[in-house]
Amino acid sequence: MPKDDLPPEEAAWTSLLEAYGYTWTDDLDLVLMDGVCAGYFDPERVKNAAQRVHERVVATKADGSFEDAWRRYHDSFDNNQDEVLDEIRQSFLKNVKYIVSG
Repeated sequence: MPKDDLPPEEAAWTSLLEAYGYTWTDDLDLVLMDGVCAGYFDPERVKNAAQRVHERVVATKADGSFEDAWRRYHDSFDNNQDEVLDEIRQSFLKNVKYIVSG
């Protein structure tokens, strides 16, 4: 439904969420909402959901690091193949478990 077609109350909430910077609800959000509704948090569920978010963030950073190393090769005419290969190798060794599983 286009934003202009939203009922006024829903449009107000949508604007508030956008101003807050909210974009989506992930599993950690759902676990935390369950805890608020229940009046207590399940520490194991919170820990597991937070760990998955952490792994996703680390994997995203690793992927960016590997892409940055390749960018030096793709975006340059410099005669710097040794530096490029070293940077790609170092990035790969540091992030291999995230690059391969992605």
